[in-house]
Amino acid sequence: MRSLFIAFCFASATANAQVVTLDQSSASSDWSAIENEFVEVIYPAERKEDAIYIANLIEHYSKVVGQSYQIDKPKKVSLVLRSEMSQPNGFVTLEPRRTEWFSSSTYSPITTSLDWYQILSIHEYRHVQQNDAFVTGSVTYLDYLFGDLGQAIAGAFAKKSWMAEGDAVWAETHYTDGGRGRSPRFPSRLKALLLAGKTPSYDQFVNGTYNDLLVNQYVYGYFLIANGYKKFGNDFWSKVSDEGALFPHPFRFPSAFFNVSGMTFNDFYDETFADLRKQWKSDSFKDLKKTDYNEESDPAVVDGQLYYIHYDLDSFHALYQRGEGKDKKIAEFPFNRELAPTDFSKDYAVYAEMDPDWRYGFVGESDLKLIDLKSGQLKTITNGKRLYNPHFNAAGDKIVATEFKQDGAWQLTLLTLDGAEVDKVWIPKLKLMEGNFLDPNTLVAIANDNEGKKSLIKIKLSDKSYETLIAPSRNSLFALASDGKSRVLFEAQDKGSTNIFLLSTDSKSLSRCSRSIIGSYSPGFAGDKDLVYSEETPYGTRIAQKRLSECTPAAISELLDYNYLSDTPSDNYTKSQPVAFHDLGSLHQKNEAQYEPRKYGMFEKRAFIPHTWNFFAGRGLGLMLKGDNFLGDFGYTLSLGQSGEENQPYSNLQLDFKRYPLIVSVVADISDREYETLFQPSETRWEERSFGLKLTLPYVFSNALFNGDSLLTYDARQLTTKDYEFNDADSDLSGGFFKSELAWTFSYLKQRKFRSILPPWGTNWTLGYSSAVGTKDELDTSSRIFGVWNILMPGAFANDGFRFELSGEQYTQEGIYRFYAPQTDPLGYAFSRGYTYEAAERFEKASGNYVFPIAYPDYSLGHFWYLKRNSINLFADYSKAFTNGEHREMNSFGSELMFESVFFQLLPVNIGFRYMRLVSDKEEKFEVFTTTTLNVF
Repeated sequence: MRSLFIAFCFASATANAQVVTLDQSSASSDWSAIENEFVEVIYPAERKEDAIYIANLIEHYSKVVGQSYQIDKPKKVSLVLRSEMSQPNGFVTLEPRRTEWFSSSTYSPITTSLDWYQILSIHEYRHVQQNDAFVTGSVTYLDYLFGDLGQAIAGAFAKKSWMAEGDAVWAETHYTDGGRGRSPRFPSRLKALLLAGKTPSYDQFVNGTYNDLLVNQYVYGYFLIANGYKKFGNDFWSKVSDEGALFPHPFRFPSAFFNVSGMTFNDFYDETFADLRKQWKSDSFKDLKKTDYNEESDPAVVDGQLYYIHYDLDSFHALYQRGEGKDKKIAEFPFNRELAPTDFSKDYAVYAEMDPDWRYGFVGESDLKLIDLKSGQLKTITNGKRLYNPHFNAAGDKIVATEFKQDGAWQLTLLTLDGAEVDKVWIPKLKLMEGNFLDPNTLVAIANDNEGKKSLIKIKLSDKSYETLIAPSRNSLFALASDGKSRVLFEAQDKGSTNIFLLSTDSKSLSRCSRSIIGSYSPGFAGDKDLVYSEETPYGTRIAQKRLSECTPAAISELLDYNYLSDTPSDNYTKSQPVAFHDLGSLHQKNEAQYEPRKYGMFEKRAFIPHTWNFFAGRGLGLMLKGDNFLGDFGYTLSLGQSGEENQPYSNLQLDFKRYPLIVSVVADISDREYETLFQPSETRWEERSFGLKLTLPYVFSNALFNGDSLLTYDARQLTTKDYEFNDADSDLSGGFFKSELAWTFSYLKQRKFRSILPPWGTNWTLGYSSAVGTKDELDTSSRIFGVWNILMPGAFANDGFRFELSGEQYTQEGIYRFYAPQTDPLGYAFSRGYTYEAAERFEKASGNYVFPIAYPDYSLGHFWYLKRNSINLFADYSKAFTNGEHREMNSFGSELMFESVFFQLLPVNIGFRYMRLVSDKEEKFEVFTTTTLNVF
């Protein structure tokens, strides 16, 4: 399933809006395609070498990746190579069936030392086999009835995301000599949780919890899947999948598991983690005091002062300076130890911040930012680059960072503190993943060869020649620290944990500086005689400091030739032998002559084949037919149904052209409309037909912990109305209009903390103007302005929040045409809560909300219902509506008790109990409401 899907979605303020997705590559991309029996690779023309390599990898692994699913010859799949992303990732999805891979390689240790495309050719290709094998039994009929949506819904019921991801991690480990199953970094947090003395429940893993920081489905899924294979055989999970596909329903998975294994899943789950705890028991922390989850990481000693990054479940990552009595908070910023680590000079900290492209969801940037250690101010020093793992020189006036170039090269780039490039190092057949200064003229670097193996090398800047210090291996080296002379500290895999090593680059003598139970990370020199690093514990990470003289001699061979592997679950749970691919590098050129590229464009045949048909049209109950091309830059939607706003029939066709910055949509619509008028016991119905264009200009941006987006839309249509009914009496009235709407939606919000309910700071608004100019009679003309503005602020305690809203609508001209009501309240009230919306010439509304959590129960009712959090929202609404010189005040206040829940271990549903005091009507009301956010794909 989808490893990562970065998308920015917007909807206009009117209730009949279509959703716009920005999941495209830049318009300048020149697409080509090559194919073999198993895969069609769609790629930017300049990446032909990558495409050939990928096609050969898929062909090679097609022989083994589907074996445990009894797939001897996999069905051909389309693969889109996205070369402009800044993060390493890939996903498999439907709508339409395909896999997409991001070219950004393994500059991070999270995916070990396998070649990046090799990982994807097993992990993502395994997902393809999982999906194809699942289309059996009742799923076949659901596929006929609903297309891809039928498969997705059946999979959500009968399978679990941890099954897919855990199985793919098992495959990347089982079929290679690397993979995450052979990395102690991968299960380190799970090991910490079990060493803390309490195994998280299955419901906590699947549904989530606010009480602790758990691991994701990749980790716990891997151990469950691997134990299933060990206990029941290599075809076990295939049988569970087939059993689930016979008749998918919300309780299908536990029954399918029992039918195949003869064992309840709960017993199997308990047995798996009890066995893990037993195997890790000898690694327990003695006399460690239990605390809430707390991180102190990336320590650095600068001029005798200790700096570090702090994080807990009620705060953002923040840079702190250790002080007497109380530590000083310097700055909050988006930190990730493995994707965006920090480095320090005497004046600044530096890190790489990943930013979105302003328009295209499949374009990314990773630019360098400085944090002033005195003022805490953040300064961006590069723009539009893909830079990673930055390090200062000893003087603090230069930075070296890994750079991923558009042509696919990985180089080391040297920059000034203003971001100007002063030098670069590129070495043929090597990908330079991280570099640091040994001295002003020499770099030490971690390099990947064309098989993904990592080595440690020393580079002379004068002539770019290099010397190998540690030979290539699958050991995942990371986090270089230099003393500015000849010594370097780094992380390496070491017998079931991650440890810190010290290497003299002159004598090539190696020392082990930590013997961590779980893992040690982010080393740094603290003067000439000490080092600092962070150590993982059952309750987070803590800072450790020791003398360099305490490091013990070690042989470099201990880091090579799989000598770093243990016999523990940390890096060897499956007990399978490493499977080396000795001629992997040859796949870069293999069969090159047989791959004849062809141009690939927007209107390939895939674009005109529907992938989904269902009864969940966007504006209510209906029939929807949907198609898209593989590139995501052209699609169409045909909808027939009944609107959710007015409970009237409608039909809609929309063609979207999304390749260029300005998104152009051709729209046609037939619908029956209805509204009631305020103060008048009248009901009006009519039929409406329209066609025209919609233009959409998005803009996406981010700034540290704030994310912003803007959406400007212009919708222009020729529209006719007829068959009017007034209070069930027919009328021969008809109308012709040129209808247009201009709307601007803007949002600038701070990210949520782990336990936050609302963003702690920010604002968003929608402003719009609608006009329907009568083409038959100017007196028919209607026009209005509408808007909604929200302000969000933190509350009195860590996870409380205020939300203030102003909204309204005013008809500046009121002819016979009536627009759809603006959708200003996500819970369904355009007026104050408790009052039904009625058409008015003008209305205005002000609302205040104070939200706070009261409990994190983690209570489960079997497989049916799980309660994550209770919260309360106190509200007060003021609204006033005007029509024909009359007005009506509608004020209410009250409270909402929220139950943040998950049904069937799948469906996130917030259940709310609302008490309302209708001040204007002197009436009390109670109601139950629900909200949900579900993404099936």
